[in-house]
Amino acid sequence: MKNILVVGSINNDITLHMENLPLPGETVIAHDLKTSLGGKGANQAVAAARMGAPVHFIGAIGNDLGSQTIIEQLNSDHINTTGIDRVDINTGTAYISIDSHAENNIIVYPGANFAIIKEHLEANTELFEKSDYCLLQLEIPLDIIKETIRLCKEHDVKVILNPAPYHDGIDEEMLKNVDYYIPNEIEFLATLKLDTTQSHPLGWIEVKALEFVKKHNLTLIVTLGGRGALLVQEEQATLIPAQKMVPIDTTAAGDSFIGGFLAALSQGQDIVESLKLGSRVAAITISRYGAISAIPYKEELK
Repeated sequence: MKNILVVGSINNDITLHMENLPLPGETVIAHDLKTSLGGKGANQAVAAARMGAPVHFIGAIGNDLGSQTIIEQLNSDHINTTGIDRVDINTGTAYISIDSHAENNIIVYPGANFAIIKEHLEANTELFEKSDYCLLQLEIPLDIIKETIRLCKEHDVKVILNPAPYHDGIDEEMLKNVDYYIPNEIEFLATLKLDTTQSHPLGWIEVKALEFVKKHNLTLIVTLGGRGALLVQEEQATLIPAQKMVPIDTTAAGDSFIGGFLAALSQGQDIVESLKLGSRVAAITISRYGAISAIPYKEELK
């Protein structure tokens, strides 16, 4: 079994449930409010850990009320939190609105997530030395992402990049050092510098994906919501169908998919079977309310 290092965000999630998401200038009444642990980094780390993978975490939280609870919750999922720094800025916070059709919009205050510095990474080089995979998202500063990738290459750690939320600072130098690139359809179009408001048939996406993989020499996995996930390696593209489940809350769908996928890969499963497991994890997650609170444990997949 191989070790996973997550370098990423940790948030307090404030989730509001309502009939319809507000239009610009509109006020709506929410019928429920929940607070929970979230952030793409934390979500993906917990998903991987609950699927049985050894997970280390590098990130930052504030010294504000409730920050110790974050450490306790991550520790309860057997995540190594020695790489989480405490800083004098509020912990990151996400404000999530969800309507009756399980659609959502999210506003993120980065807070302590943007206080991670290169010296903090260097102080935790032993976690890179222990790890086989490093999972990254874009809710922390881009210069920290680049430095993390550099350290991964130095310590022979495979890099998995989930470019969410997308940042146009992703460049050729970054991509040539990424082993697995996992965007959703919109993030993939943004990476290609194409119009993200246009929807495209699967065949068109497959052609663009094959060109992208040939150019950058990496493994590409494009998540396509209800259509599943498109795996592209070298000159071959494979569609992994989505597991069918009635969605209630899609907040952590992509994060739970990625965490589940990487956990299976780290435990020796082949990439197609790993993606199928990720799809099962995501399907259960979207059938429940919340982010981390909705992510299943390995025993629930049996």
